[in-house]
Amino acid sequence: MCKKINSSDIALILANCVPLAGVLFFNWSLFSLLISYWLETGVIGIFVFIKSIYLYKATSKSIFLINGFVVLNMCGGFMFGHFIGIMALFSVVPGGNGWTGLNLFNQSSVQLLTMLVTLSISHGYSFFYNFIGRNEKASIIELIKTEPLGGNSPKIGKIIMGDFLIRIVLTQFTVIFGGIILVLTKTPIYLSAIFIIIKTVIDLFLHRKKHGSEIT
Repeated sequence: MCKKINSSDIALILANCVPLAGVLFFNWSLFSLLISYWLETGVIGIFVFIKSIYLYKATSKSIFLINGFVVLNMCGGFMFGHFIGIMALFSVVPGGNGWTGLNLFNQSSVQLLTMLVTLSISHGYSFFYNFIGRNEKASIIELIKTEPLGGNSPKIGKIIMGDFLIRIVLTQFTVIFGGIILVLTKTPIYLSAIFIIIKTVIDLFLHRKKHGSEIT
């Protein structure tokens, strides 16, 4: 039986509906769309770090703080490479002139601010609903007590870093390769909309899997 959809799932869906509405009704460019999903990596990384701080304060185990900084470092490295890739992609498209992406970045400031606020609200709501409200934090702390290696257990490490890596790899590489196809084929907005829907389905699946089985 499928797990009942909750308000955290709905918040994620609504957040993904913002770029969908932007593409269909407000003439958002493909560049705005791809950079918006680039921003999501940073937002996710920040909330993983916040969770690490919570767990560190609750357990006095430095492993959580270390993991949090490792996630931020990996997130920053991935975002840098992803950003360079997007800039380079838009600089070589037909009609491009050097680093055309930099000009497009300036033209997309409103869309990017909109997505930054939207993503922060969505992931922030998930944090308070799942990690705090559904007491995932307390469940993780209890799990530490049953693990032979405590906070150093690979299972605990997976909770802090593994799900972050899986989500980034699957969703953001979907964005990267999908974006390359959309840019090089000059596809219509409706194909961009299909791309957003596919990304949303993958994102929702990983979100529900994480919060349905993270502490079991």
